[in-house]
Amino acid sequence: MSFWGKHFGSLPSRILEAARTGDLEELKVLLKRRDVKYLSDSEGVTPLDLASMNGHTEVVELLLANGASCDGSRTHSTTDNRPPLSIAALNGHKEVVKLLLANRARVDYRDSEGRTALHEVAASGDKELAELLLSNKADVNAEDRKGMTPLCYAEAKGHNDLAELLRLHGGRVPSRIQKVMMPTSPIQLKFLSVVARAAELLARGSSLVEGMKSKYHVVRLEIDIPRTLQDRNEQATDALTRTLMPLYSTKKTHFSGCSSWDRWTFETGDIFGEEVVERVSEVVEFVLQSLHDTGFLADATVIWVDCARECGENGGKQEVSRTRIWP
Repeated sequence: MSFWGKHFGSLPSRILEAARTGDLEELKVLLKRRDVKYLSDSEGVTPLDLASMNGHTEVVELLLANGASCDGSRTHSTTDNRPPLSIAALNGHKEVVKLLLANRARVDYRDSEGRTALHEVAASGDKELAELLLSNKADVNAEDRKGMTPLCYAEAKGHNDLAELLRLHGGRVPSRIQKVMMPTSPIQLKFLSVVARAAELLARGSSLVEGMKSKYHVVRLEIDIPRTLQDRNEQATDALTRTLMPLYSTKKTHFSGCSSWDRWTFETGDIFGEEVVERVSEVVEFVLQSLHDTGFLADATVIWVDCARECGENGGKQEVSRTRIWP
């Protein structure tokens, strides 16, 4: 915590910051002056959310001992109304998950999309956490608002071992979802082809950047739609903007975004690790589906740009390659 925040910030903000950073001793002092049961920031995020997100087990234990609710009132949280259990599970913090369950956190508490902690774990592929939740009687066939069960997420992400575990516990894919998940339509097959192409470009781009003796590989997606078409379809343009908005959140997607007069641009940070590489493929598919859903796919152009980020004072980027991946 900064000196200013630690000594001059408001008491609630100091508690939230201490919970986020894991400052156990500071939090012990602050909790003598303020009840945390109903404390949250302006977006509804609680100290327990922040401690669970960052895996601060001792801080979670202290907050629970001081009356923090495992489930609580969650009406407008930026975490999609996820309870601490789902937040900890999503971030792979097994010890925090154990602690919350021991304190009677509801294992099947749903977020605003109807997802449970088991849905989150099925999507991330953490088999050990899935076993822990199932041993605590998590509903293996809980359906979210789209009708998706945890097994749907595990199969969609290719987590075969986890999918088999869920099946052994009675997990199933609803018949109506099976039809949607099967990529039988021509457009879905085209999407899969483009996603595979993106994976190839990602591997090639990394090697090109390494050949330039740069340590940093960045990918930029440029989505061009004729301005005249946008002007004629303002409602669809607004819908596309709202749909693409999650990509502006670097925390969730590793992408940052901006829009100009006739282009949406989304750019990764430096690409490290399998998780980020997987996210890039997901974003490509998400962009194509969003263009399809809003009626712009036939007229849109999606450009894949490989860049090397320079380490100079200006932090500029050098374009390595540019490839049209759609159409």
